[in-house]
Amino acid sequence: MSFLKIAVFSDSHSNVRRMAEILEKNPSDLLIHLGDYISDAHKLSAAFPGLPVILVKGNNDFYHNEPETRTEKICNLTFFLTHGHRYPFSSEPLGLYEDALSKSADIALFGHTHFPFIKQKSGVLLLNPGSISLPRKGSRPTWARITLDGTTNIHAEIIEIS
Repeated sequence: MSFLKIAVFSDSHSNVRRMAEILEKNPSDLLIHLGDYISDAHKLSAAFPGLPVILVKGNNDFYHNEPETRTEKICNLTFFLTHGHRYPFSSEPLGLYEDALSKSADIALFGHTHFPFIKQKSGVLLLNPGSISLPRKGSRPTWARITLDGTTNIHAEIIEIS
């Protein structure tokens, strides 16, 4: 059985070096960047030419043509991707779960808050990798790794950077 390893970043705010170090130590099959400085993802794509990149723009990505949201089929699972700035956040992102359901998503990935969040809600995994550059609410710099085995099994984790 082969596994697909996905590195998920958001809110990198020009810290390309830290993302590159993470990818060197944690080889991945796919990179997802959830906005705010998606130019960082373009730089990583140049540094890791064999690594596919999927991205959405955030509220600080003014001059980019990438979409704010997108739905992707990865290993027979549906991913709903957004930066998250259109979803108010209290204890969880309001409206994101409903939008993910409307897209038949198995996984909803978002950023914007700069702090990590992971929750399984009625069959939808909601995940925010936090920020590797500017963490908030007392969190440490973080990113996320998702591992898929080609079935409906999803292993997702938030990883703190020391």
